[in-house]
Amino acid sequence: MDARQEHYRRLLLFEQLFEGKNKFKGPLFHYTRRQGLTGILRSDSLIFWFSAANKLNDMEEGEEIYSIVYAVGNKLLNEHNISEDFFNCLLNCWILSKVVAPFSYYTDDGDKREILDEYDVYILSLSRSKDLASMWRSYTNLPEHDGFVIGLDQNVKDYFLSRTKDLYYQAVHMQFREIIYEDSIKHKILYNDLLLLYKYFCEAKERAQNFVMVYLSSLRFSFKNQGFCDEHEVRFIVKLPSNVPLPGCSKKPYKIEIREGDGYSIPYIEFPLPKKYLSSITIAPTMAVDETNLYLRSLLQSRMYDDNQIQLDASKIKLRF
Repeated sequence: MDARQEHYRRLLLFEQLFEGKNKFKGPLFHYTRRQGLTGILRSDSLIFWFSAANKLNDMEEGEEIYSIVYAVGNKLLNEHNISEDFFNCLLNCWILSKVVAPFSYYTDDGDKREILDEYDVYILSLSRSKDLASMWRSYTNLPEHDGFVIGLDQNVKDYFLSRTKDLYYQAVHMQFREIIYEDSIKHKILYNDLLLLYKYFCEAKERAQNFVMVYLSSLRFSFKNQGFCDEHEVRFIVKLPSNVPLPGCSKKPYKIEIREGDGYSIPYIEFPLPKKYLSSITIAPTMAVDETNLYLRSLLQSRMYDDNQIQLDASKIKLRF
């Protein structure tokens, strides 16, 4: 297999493994409190925070995939559908993918380089649904009982993903993932994907190991515990090389900011989004609708948003608290 055939083979395999898992199209929704709303609605743009993955509410974030990889890999091995050599490759790549990932980037001189580096992950969590009782309870549990849902136009997905080429010499990986909660679906996905990867492994063993590692590090933040299923989560994932500046690059990466969580610090990075992608704001069921509508219109106008183009509505759920 020459270099050109190999490149095409990898592209085809990548499409088979990932494209079918990210077909969601539709508006996206961000649940927040009043303080979060005013922080996002800036005069020049919307500002969203991508928070460090190891500081999110799920303490096993990014870890669940590995027990499933072992279980499914062991099943395939016992069925004689994969070799022991490939199973050991899976286990080795499983360990490595938690620590390092390959990055391609361009230097100041325009030369393309590839490195294997430690990485950090930042996530923007959104939802497919704008009126979920479980989510409202999470955001209205303070004395103020305030909460809002920011609705984003469906084209925001394409905008964020297109930004990858501008991010730090292309060394930043941006992904969109629809979260998978159901255990049977996770097992089915990995069963089919590992068979595809095994076929590639048989064709090009050394190169396939690197691809398996990329696969695991890319998929690890797509799975969550079934107990979180009522969030209906979709997310944007940013993967950054940890050791910067990169060789041959003078440009600084995105600045890492720190905010305070409930008793702990949360690193995050800011991403601007053009104001045109704001499509709606929904008011929590615990808030006075008329009064809050007036507040929202005043806020939007003061920050130079066209409030006539933004739908303001209230939750249809009736919550006492």
